[in-house]
Amino acid sequence: SRAVPGDLIMLHLLGGGIPEQLEQRIGTLGQRDRRLAVLIAASAGLGGVLFRGLQSLRMPQSDDDDPARIPFIDSETHLPTRQHLLATLARDVARAERYSHPLTLAVIRIRQFEEMKTVFGPAAAALAVQHVADSLRRVIRAGDFFARLDEGRFAVVLPECSNRQAALLADRLALAVSSRPVEPSSRTTGPRHVGVEIRAVEYDAERFQDPLEFLNH
Repeated sequence: SRAVPGDLIMLHLLGGGIPEQLEQRIGTLGQRDRRLAVLIAASAGLGGVLFRGLQSLRMPQSDDDDPARIPFIDSETHLPTRQHLLATLARDVARAERYSHPLTLAVIRIRQFEEMKTVFGPAAAALAVQHVADSLRRVIRAGDFFARLDEGRFAVVLPECSNRQAALLADRLALAVSSRPVEPSSRTTGPRHVGVEIRAVEYDAERFQDPLEFLNH
């Protein structure tokens, strides 16, 4: 009979299998069920299975291994995507609840992004996106998870970080972006400096029912 993702996870949790067997069985699932299995594994804290499960989520590749076909990696910035972020957030929320540790999510929005696209064009907007991604990479802590949320927004999962600590980090992130000029391009004209707005919220189990609601706060 067709394997059910939740049953695969329970097989491991109840002692009926080991992570290597679980990993092999996840690989036999269809694309949609594989995503579900990875999310359940994340919530269960099975980090190694999660990582290898994400690797198995590669879509059928062309000969040039087009990165746009990898649903958990953004082809423009090479950052994790919203899907990857949700899987990580599910794991970290479960861990925060289990150990009563603080967990904060920071959402970073490029200021006047739509206006930038209208005035300067999509190429200039793409340069701004890359500039923000590169600037934030320089200052984000080693244990944080940095992802591209959508076209003009990024998100950072901050384990062991309270709202107060996140406010200090947000100032550093904003300064890192605004203090560096955007790399010029001979083919594109655009703004020399870009600003960001950052909103950080600490996880509260009584306020948020699940990781998706936490992300969409």
